[in-house]
Amino acid sequence: MRYTRHNEAQSMSLFENAVRFVLQNEGGYVSDCRDYGGPTNYGISSRSNPDINLDDLSRDEAVDLYRDRYWHRWNLSLLTIQNVASKVLDLVVWMGPTHGVKVLQRALRAVGRPVKEDGVLGAETAGMANVTDERRLLPAMRSEAAGRIREILAKDKSQEKFKKGWLNRSYR
Repeated sequence: MRYTRHNEAQSMSLFENAVRFVLQNEGGYVSDCRDYGGPTNYGISSRSNPDINLDDLSRDEAVDLYRDRYWHRWNLSLLTIQNVASKVLDLVVWMGPTHGVKVLQRALRAVGRPVKEDGVLGAETAGMANVTDERRLLPAMRSEAAGRIREILAKDKSQEKFKKGWLNRSYR
């Protein structure tokens, strides 16, 4: 599958818009003992980032972490459609990289794009995402995100407290 590469400036423009989307969904410092991610600040979790002092984390530092530890590290810069890139970054931050990418891969399969569900955003997955009509792909991604939430809740009833917010976020 061929896909269009973009330059660093285009990638950073996509990132800047995507991180704005994520930060609309993530607030400031939160610590809820029922949240398996542990304390978070701007969506940066202590569990995934144990080396970060969340008490002193600024919004600009959070954006830098999103760029380095999420956007670049998990190959999100391969995505070229803004709304898809924004939703995938949100999913990767929220659900973790593997599950976030699996949601994308399941959505691609739901719209007829045969990709392997391995939780890795590589050339095949990005290529399929970049040539799929976002008017079909985004609703499928939202549905698959909600499906992932229902999987979590079916396995762990202690997470019911988060159900309404999680499902709302799934469909954004």
